Amino acid sequence: HRRLKTDQVLELDQDAVHRIVQHPEEPVLDRGPLASGAVTAALLTHALATRTVRAEIRGHTVGYVLGLPHPQLLVTGYLVATIGAFLLSGDRVLVTLGSLVAVGALVCGALWRLEFVSTWCAVAALCSVVVWAWVGRRTPAVVGA
Repeated sequence: HRRLKTDQVLELDQDAVHRIVQHPEEPVLDRGPLASGAVTAALLTHALATRTVRAEIRGHTVGYVLGLPHPQLLVTGYLVATIGAFLLSGDRVLVTLGSLVAVGALVCGALWRLEFVSTWCAVAALCSVVVWAWVGRRTPAVVGA
């Protein structure tokens, strides 16, 4: 396995932030999920590249331990990126999907504290059905148009 060096991860993060800054015509609010996702992805990539991952049995779940600094901030960054993009899309179905993901995240967080089964995958499967329905109602793009 090839590990990324810290400077490579930071370079990826700087490239993402640079692309965001180059498009000032977009409202700042619309760029929030993108910026949050870029920073969160860079930090998680760095952690995965430089730390050892352990799996632990916790009640009825398997927990993966990385020893992340400030895990609450990383979870918040992840949720802002994933849920925020849907909520800010302006598309009725995608906003509904964002709401569904937000409720799912709250339910999964509560169940995770009880060390119940891994529920995030079930929420992702439900959300995939919504995305499948959304894609199915859209007209296909014409290649070469």
